[in-house]
Amino acid sequence: GVMSQPSASPAKSGAGASPAKSGAGAPASPVDLVSKNKIWAEACAKEVANLKLNTNFALGSLKKLETFSEKPNLLKAVTVPTAKEMDDARALLDELCSVKDAGLLPCERFDVPQTSAQEVGFTFSKLRPTNPMFHKPRDGCAITRYADAYYETTGMTPFHRKPGAVTKKWF
Repeated sequence: GVMSQPSASPAKSGAGASPAKSGAGAPASPVDLVSKNKIWAEACAKEVANLKLNTNFALGSLKKLETFSEKPNLLKAVTVPTAKEMDDARALLDELCSVKDAGLLPCERFDVPQTSAQEVGFTFSKLRPTNPMFHKPRDGCAITRYADAYYETTGMTPFHRKPGAVTKKWF
């Protein structure tokens, strides 16, 4: 390459060494900017000469195109079910998953636990009635009762910004 050839003059190589000292056993002198640019240009030219752009693109076998998914906005024709089909479907749905016992607890719906998580506490019952001394239901304080009354009378919360109110700009 270009780096292995000894330079003709020390001024071009930038080493400042005399020609007598640059022998076969001497260390290689640093390469100047012009030589670096020439080396880079040769490397780029060599790469461009070996570069081959593939312009023939194919998907392969046309039998395998069904593996690609459809576009999400693709519209397909929908068949409208008849009234009898709708009634049959509703009857089957009501039979399989009715909502009549949706509000019941699992122990009220089923005789035995259905999952391993239901096995613990499935037949739970209170050992004693609740002691009123320790039973503290949630009850609103004076502030929440005022806010409830305010909302019932005005239709807005006390924190609602009224029209015409002066607002501060924070920026």
